[in-house]
Amino acid sequence: MVRVHASRPDSLVTSLVCFGVTMSEKDRVMKHMRSKRGFTLIELMIVVAIVGVLAAIAIPAYQDYVKRARMSEVLSIFDALATGVNEYHGAVGFFPSQSYGANNLAFYSDEYADMSLHNDGDKNFRIVIIANFKSNLDLTSLSTTDEGELWMQVAYNTQTGYMKTWVLSNSTVDAMFIPRK
Repeated sequence: MVRVHASRPDSLVTSLVCFGVTMSEKDRVMKHMRSKRGFTLIELMIVVAIVGVLAAIAIPAYQDYVKRARMSEVLSIFDALATGVNEYHGAVGFFPSQSYGANNLAFYSDEYADMSLHNDGDKNFRIVIIANFKSNLDLTSLSTTDEGELWMQVAYNTQTGYMKTWVLSNSTVDAMFIPRK
């Protein structure tokens, strides 16, 4: 048996008497459902606070990640130049002079650092590759006059061959960006 309530002309409301659901129970449930449509102010404030805490943690971590990614590009340039220096030394018998230019040894992007060569003694056995960082790399420099430098020495030993080492005494970049090995 189906009862039709004419008290609501805007909508046809039916209740199934066979299931024992009366109109008053349905009205109570519908009224309760209508009252729970939105969020309270405290719920919204809690969500904003959680998002704020997550942003305070994530933004510095992302910025550090970007700096490290840019620095890894510069480190790959060091490796390419060290390989070029080794090949030059193997072919000619001595390391290239400063005037030869780093860009003649390897193709690289100078977006984050200007690379240069420096002979610091006997050019038959040792050369230094220097990266002068640009401001867009945004590293923390220990120097107040520039954006930071990183030095790599490539040495040749007749017994052991070529060896790359970081010259930390002349590097003015924060230690967190200097390779550990």
